[in-house]
Amino acid sequence: MNTNVENAGVDAETFRNSRLLIAVVFLSSIAGFVVALCLGVLGIATFFPLHGYTLARVIWALCYFGAAWFSWNAGTSLWRLAVGKAPNEATLDAEGLHLRVAPGRDASIQEQFVAWEQIAAIRHRRADNNQLYSVVTKDHRVLTFDSFAFFRSYKLARRIAGRAGLPIQELE
Repeated sequence: MNTNVENAGVDAETFRNSRLLIAVVFLSSIAGFVVALCLGVLGIATFFPLHGYTLARVIWALCYFGAAWFSWNAGTSLWRLAVGKAPNEATLDAEGLHLRVAPGRDASIQEQFVAWEQIAAIRHRRADNNQLYSVVTKDHRVLTFDSFAFFRSYKLARRIAGRAGLPIQELE
């Protein structure tokens, strides 16, 4: 296990999500909103005027409205993803790990610290379609981050494990 003496010569490293990737996710969400708006207008234009209805015209209008709804939901989900990932950061310095993660919707950012000598294990678990990493301390506190918090969560876990001098434990 590494100690403060071994980490003292290593510069502090701040691990953030790529601003470029966050911008791409924001732009994708805006594109989803624009597509939803266009499909909604197309659905209204197909549905109105209120004469000359055929079954095919009603089906087309309903398809446009359904596609608009799905596009709006995709834009909303991408927007929430980008807003949730933007403030997250982890700083690895001589003292230990400083983890700043926004835990969820409408919650304040939680800042947590753990010294290198207090880290007992770094664990990895796959939960559904998510990579979940946990830093377990000797006093049984658990600092958790996942692929929804950091785009490159595996890289962050490897760096923490390298600084702590511990392997990443795979859990089933």
